[in-house]
Amino acid sequence: MPATIRDDIKKRADELIAEKRWTNQQIERLLGEEFGDSAPSLSWLQHRRPKDGSALWSLADGRGDESDRLILETKRVVLEKTEGRESVSIAEAQWIARVRSAAPSMEPYTAFTVARLYLMREGRGEDMHDLDVMLAYRPWKSVEDALEWVRAVESGVVPWPRAYTATDETAAAISEEGE
Repeated sequence: MPATIRDDIKKRADELIAEKRWTNQQIERLLGEEFGDSAPSLSWLQHRRPKDGSALWSLADGRGDESDRLILETKRVVLEKTEGRESVSIAEAQWIARVRSAAPSMEPYTAFTVARLYLMREGRGEDMHDLDVMLAYRPWKSVEDALEWVRAVESGVVPWPRAYTATDETAAAISEEGE
């Protein structure tokens, strides 16, 4: 493992961690395949993964408002996508409520992934401005919004989020539009 980890490798590691379907060992193997000798060690990944010690979220933890429905819907999707291996913690639920409130058109699993990115950044005391800007542009909502966001990023007006990957559909539409 190199002394310092490149930003593109950190970004990829954060994407895989945020998805929550990969173990540290699986991520180590995936990064090794992608980046060879530049890939981080297992201990680096263990340190990078947030230590969310909060219990699993239950409706009993809810606020009795619309956010409870959004969290329950997201929890169902997370359970389905991970075949029951993952659920939603209390700390994740708080961020899910914020993200889904700010971005009601975002798919629940995407909102879960973005909420995990916020939680990771919060735990490390890292800046979240790039994620806020991405939410403001809503690139998941339409091809037009995605193109507007990409143009703003490419012109340097807004930063590219360090660990956000557009959906395959959005990426395909952007690439078709650009041709």
